[in-house]
Amino acid sequence: MARIPTSITIDRAPPSAGPGEATYDKEDKANLMAPGRAVENLGKTIAKTGMEIGARLQTQKKEADDYEITKELITFQREAERHLDDAKYNMQPGGEGFATGFRSGYDDLARSRVRAFQERGFSPESVQRLDRRFLEFGERFHSRANHYENVERERFHVEQLRGDMKDFEARVQENPERVGEYIAQGKALFGSSRIPFSQRDAILRKFPAELEEIAIRERINRGEKLEDVLKDIQRRPRGSDGRPLAPSRTSLTSGRKEIDGAISSAAEASGMDPGWLHTFARIESSYNPRDTTGSYKGLFQLSESEFRKYGGKGDIYDPVENARVAAIKLKFEMAAFEKKHGREAQPIDIYMVHQQGEGGYDQHMANPGRPAWQNMYATAEGRKKGAAWAKRAIWGNVPDDVKRQFGSVDNITSEQFVSMWRDKIASKSGGQLVAGQDKSADRGAAAGAVEGKGSGVDEPLPGDESMNPEDPAMVAVDETFEADDAKYRYLTYKQRSTLVNIAKVALRNKVMTDVDNTLALIKAGKETPIGDDGETAFDRAKRIMTPNQFAKIKEKHEEAKLEAKVLLPIGRMNYEDATLHIVSHLPDADEGSATFARNEKIMAKADRKLRRIMQARKTDMAMTLEREPEIMAVREKIRQGREDGSISPQEANVALVEARLGLQQKFKIPTYEQRIITTADAARMLEMPDPMTMTDLEIDKRLRAAAIKAKASFGPRYWRQAFMEAVSIRMKGDKYKDVMDMAIRRAAREGGDAAITPKDIKTIEDRRRIEEIGIGGDGVDGPTMAELEKLLANAPMRNDGMLSSYVKQDADRLAGERKGAQPALDPSRPAISPLQPGGMPVELQRMRQKVQPSSGWGIFKSSDERWQESFKPAMGGDASRGGPNDRQIQWLLANPSARQKVFDQEFGPGAANEALKRAVGGSRKG
Repeated sequence: MARIPTSITIDRAPPSAGPGEATYDKEDKANLMAPGRAVENLGKTIAKTGMEIGARLQTQKKEADDYEITKELITFQREAERHLDDAKYNMQPGGEGFATGFRSGYDDLARSRVRAFQERGFSPESVQRLDRRFLEFGERFHSRANHYENVERERFHVEQLRGDMKDFEARVQENPERVGEYIAQGKALFGSSRIPFSQRDAILRKFPAELEEIAIRERINRGEKLEDVLKDIQRRPRGSDGRPLAPSRTSLTSGRKEIDGAISSAAEASGMDPGWLHTFARIESSYNPRDTTGSYKGLFQLSESEFRKYGGKGDIYDPVENARVAAIKLKFEMAAFEKKHGREAQPIDIYMVHQQGEGGYDQHMANPGRPAWQNMYATAEGRKKGAAWAKRAIWGNVPDDVKRQFGSVDNITSEQFVSMWRDKIASKSGGQLVAGQDKSADRGAAAGAVEGKGSGVDEPLPGDESMNPEDPAMVAVDETFEADDAKYRYLTYKQRSTLVNIAKVALRNKVMTDVDNTLALIKAGKETPIGDDGETAFDRAKRIMTPNQFAKIKEKHEEAKLEAKVLLPIGRMNYEDATLHIVSHLPDADEGSATFARNEKIMAKADRKLRRIMQARKTDMAMTLEREPEIMAVREKIRQGREDGSISPQEANVALVEARLGLQQKFKIPTYEQRIITTADAARMLEMPDPMTMTDLEIDKRLRAAAIKAKASFGPRYWRQAFMEAVSIRMKGDKYKDVMDMAIRRAAREGGDAAITPKDIKTIEDRRRIEEIGIGGDGVDGPTMAELEKLLANAPMRNDGMLSSYVKQDADRLAGERKGAQPALDPSRPAISPLQPGGMPVELQRMRQKVQPSSGWGIFKSSDERWQESFKPAMGGDASRGGPNDRQIQWLLANPSARQKVFDQEFGPGAANEALKRAVGGSRKG
């Protein structure tokens, strides 16, 4: 910058100047110009600085506005999000108008925020910028609102559609026969739905098939005409899409082609030899995939636990699945055997492990000379399940012809058992599978021979009865399984296959349930019911099952008929007749045969039933008759008579008593066991609390009241017997023993008869005990009844008790017998005829000659034979004559004093006393 002079000196004017003009040189001029330029430059600098400061201020203001705008946008966005969430939460079902309503609310919110921003003094440019940003945000929010509305609209209509589908499903379940009509209605309704086309199309494709499946399942659940259901499932309309079902898929008993394919597939998947699998399948089930033996089922006879353990899914009777699981199981057992024994497993090894279990086969190999069942019993499972199970595990796997050879399960050793199955495997495989020989080169030929393909003709093997020509699933079906009258046109192949299996199982279960119910009716003596189709359960079973399966049902049918023939009549017989009836109606059979096992089963049932009947009769004879048709008929007449007033209560009771007596005589019940009243009748007639809390006078009053009730209820003909039965029932048991003892002793002491000894008192007490021998056999005889009549006719009674009077009468009569007086005979007692040689009455001789049951049936040994065995060592006479039977014991008990001598002559000295001791002691124990 030029230096500014501090002073200016004018010495003289320039030479060229005129008079009075100053003159300047260049230096002076320059000095004069410098300040101006300096000022100019300073101005420029100041202007530039001012502009820079202004620009900076503008920038700062813009940044401040941007900050405020950003803050406003963030606050607004949060408010808009809350607004959208609230609107979404409160959206009406279907979302109608949601997006429009949200847009309106958004615009109002944006305008209010812009207005407030403007009022805060921001420039128009900033306000415009904020408004533009609100518009940008609005487009995004409006897009989201439209999306939410569309989603809700779709959800709403889909939900409506599902509700309509549920409604159609409910209609189909109620009326499955109208499924076609409901499918048409559904198509029309869904076609007008507002859901997207892709979803609507998918629903329209699945909906008809789902309704048809529901209709079929409902028909199956109802169990109505399941055979027709099977036919309807397997048939598809001509020209319809989808793969048709093969006959083997719809047949109740799968065909050999399917079984061969199942075995081949299982062998290939597992690495097992197909020849082995074919041989085992033929042995186990004769290629019958529906075969059942106890808990073992299907082609390879697997239990449910084995089936699940090795990965089984679905139906165990499905030959494909059964073969697959069996192959896995056999492969696993083969590997375990080879690892344990260090040698290659042979077919006999694998089959025996499969049949007898790993532990069982180990025992067979370790102890070949021991009976096979004992080796099975030695296993952990055998010890748990018992010897009977071990015997069945052996004897149940021995063919009937071989059983006759051995005779009993005790006679077949493990070596013989394993050898028998080794020969069977060889024969079933056509000689190809022989243990100990390397036949690996011939295994393919073995498989072909077993499969029945050696001749080039696909024929069933001998004994293969799995193809039932009358199988309902095989009737009226052409090769393509297409039909013009097919009901279900929308089902997929998978649905048809699944429903066929379900229908098969349901049909089989229904038929088996009908068979079981029919068998129960036959055992109860009812007629075999005939259905609306004119068929019995056995007819239907024959049609849908294989001959082998139906043969088992026939065996059950024959057993049920025999059981009814044996068991039903014994309820209307006495013990001896029932025993003879049971034995005589069971055919002879060899031990170990199926008939023998059946006889033993029926015999056990008969024994249990007979014991129940005898126990019930001993407890309440009259009550056991209540369900007999004769008694029920009398009760119905009594009910009708009471309604029209044509019969009095006494007449009704007399009619009932006579019906009971008539039945007991018809059943040949001994007189001393017959009863005319039930325990309940006795309780109503004689109210007797604990006698130890009552005086003799109170006991007398209750007895007198009971006698009055008996007279009023049963009339002059039966009141005495009814009253005495009530006394017998109500005063039975040890709790009356003390009262009886005191009464007997009072009678002996106050009677003053020196002929009565303590021993005689004991004899009277035993005879007077009202226990289980019954009226007529317990000392309540004719004279006692006569004395009782006097007492009941209000004759003078001793205050010390009525029992003392009639017990004393018994004692007096016993004293008379000892002096040689002829005892009074009860007319109900069998008369003693002139003695036969040996001193035996005719009746005793006749009872001795009664038919005894066969000694082979040990369950009936509890009466006569047990008495005879107990007497043989105690008798001093001829032991070969045998001991007394039940009837002879009862004959003695009816009048011990008079009949003791005859009894001892027949059965030896001391026999009568022994019989009396046992009879009295046994009744007290009872």
